Amino acid sequence: MANELIRDLGGFAGREEYTAAAAGTNGDIVFTGSGKAALVCDTADFAAGETVAVTTDALVRVDSASATTFAAGAAVNYNTSTKLAVASGTAGTSQIGKAEVAKVATELSVLVRLN
Repeated sequence: MANELIRDLGGFAGREEYTAAAAGTNGDIVFTGSGKAALVCDTADFAAGETVAVTTDALVRVDSASATTFAAGAAVNYNTSTKLAVASGTAGTSQIGKAEVAKVATELSVLVRLN
């Protein structure tokens, strides 16, 4: 699976331009210069140094390991190496938002309200 934009809550006000630190593709989670988590949207594959559109105010379905669980409202972190949502407090990860609904074991993604 891949991360998926469910609802862009901010419209154009929630959109920013992001200069990519590394190559990527539509649906990648990135962190803006201000530290906000963002979803790359409306673009195809991109190279490091390219400027792409991102949304920082959105509901996003983010890939997660089957065994990982979240309560509704729980903080969700992101591991940029594995590209998976992980529990808050996991070393080497950064918070991307809160779980919109609970995620139980066996589900492969979590619905996250960014930031």
